[in-house]
Amino acid sequence: MTSVVCDAWEKRGKSPIFKIVGGVNAMIAAVEMVPLDTWVKATGSTLANSPMDYAARFAQADFLRDVHYFAIIQANHPGTITWPVCTPRFRFPLPASEMDAYVEAARRRLAEEKRQQIRKQVEGHNPWVKLVGLNTEAALNGQCGIRGAWHENRGRWAVQLESGREVKVKPANLEYQQSRE
Repeated sequence: MTSVVCDAWEKRGKSPIFKIVGGVNAMIAAVEMVPLDTWVKATGSTLANSPMDYAARFAQADFLRDVHYFAIIQANHPGTITWPVCTPRFRFPLPASEMDAYVEAARRRLAEEKRQQIRKQVEGHNPWVKLVGLNTEAALNGQCGIRGAWHENRGRWAVQLESGREVKVKPANLEYQQSRE
């Protein structure tokens, strides 16, 4: 939901409605931003013809773009019917004067979480690598092994060589292999 808040803040000038459709796992929810000019002009659109009358909601005197945004959340739980949330008006978590800093920090945090997730996925695969471009241990260049854990404090990958020796290597000194050869 953090990315929706960030997008809503950054695109608040377009008066968007966010359609969030997901199942039991929020990580795989589909998020679509529909700007006001798109859904108001759309004929036959479920948003334009909605009994919720979003145009009127945007026009309410107490609706402020720097305070509120709209989202339609729809869940698809196995074994149940699909249901939309009927209260799509949300408030930004901080005052407008603090939202830019909030969005910047949230984007950095989300990017780091994504990097960590990718790192965990990649570590789980333990790919074959060839050592290349080593200076201090040049004799190891060309040797192959299995890449292991990432050592954050040293900025290096552990590599278990075919000889059984484990070395720690910078990412630039690894050439990924499709197989053991």
